[in-house]
Amino acid sequence: MSGRKSIKGFSILEILLALAVAGMLLTAATYQIFVFSNIWLNHSESDYFPHHVDGITVFLNNVVALAETLDEEQKLPIAWGRPPGYSELDKPLLTFELRDCPPLFVWSDRPLAAVTCHLVFRQREGLAILWHSRLQETEDIADVQNTLLSPFVTEVMYCYYDPEDDSWKKSDEPEKDKDDAYLVPQFIELKFEHEDETRTAVIYLPPQNRQAPLY
Repeated sequence: MSGRKSIKGFSILEILLALAVAGMLLTAATYQIFVFSNIWLNHSESDYFPHHVDGITVFLNNVVALAETLDEEQKLPIAWGRPPGYSELDKPLLTFELRDCPPLFVWSDRPLAAVTCHLVFRQREGLAILWHSRLQETEDIADVQNTLLSPFVTEVMYCYYDPEDDSWKKSDEPEKDKDDAYLVPQFIELKFEHEDETRTAVIYLPPQNRQAPLY
């Protein structure tokens, strides 16, 4: 007669102990997720605006530094120009050209090269870039892409160096020369506002006058 094998199961006490340990582990994990979520939320709320300002500043300084004179008649990488559809009565915009399309610019099909960019500031809307490629047909403003850079920009100041006074002048309107033509500033200063916080950023334009010192 073969002996019977006894199968020993968990006792009620062991089951209750296991459930208690599992409950404590689950509670600890839930609390940790809650703590990490609060840290992330508080961090994102407190740092979003300065990170946004820093990102726009780095992006604009980089793309402006990469500006090229793709047109043989254009001698400077930054100039005043009007996008397609603008009339002579419309104020010109700071205009520059890029050989390659930045990743921020989204095309419906595929990125095109030789991009012309116009920096435009509108009250209550913020700072944006109007842009189009020379490889596409652009007859009107409807053919021009519009990328909003920041809705928090509330002011754009144009900074000019005066060699006679050896000083800098800032104005919310671009200066003109004796022929009533707009002058390209050495810098533009952007003012960002969000809730009760205000920040400023400087965008360095390619030198138009080599006698102008660093700001």
